[in-house]
Amino acid sequence: MGRARRREAAARRARAGAGMSERAQPFHCPYCGDENLFPREGAGAWECRSCLRSFTVQMTGMIPHPGGAE
Repeated sequence: MGRARRREAAARRARAGAGMSERAQPFHCPYCGDENLFPREGAGAWECRSCLRSFTVQMTGMIPHPGGAE
């Protein structure tokens, strides 16, 4: 497979979300900054047991490389 075809296949997988884990794991609460996080039922849902808030994490897409081609 040529280099261009490999890049195209990688771009298709990235757009489709292939190769990503089902659950992105946050390291800090976006509200209080604590690390006391636990998974919650739902897609990408987490709860912070320090500030008692729940939130979700979702990938919205890929951004282009600032330098253009590799």
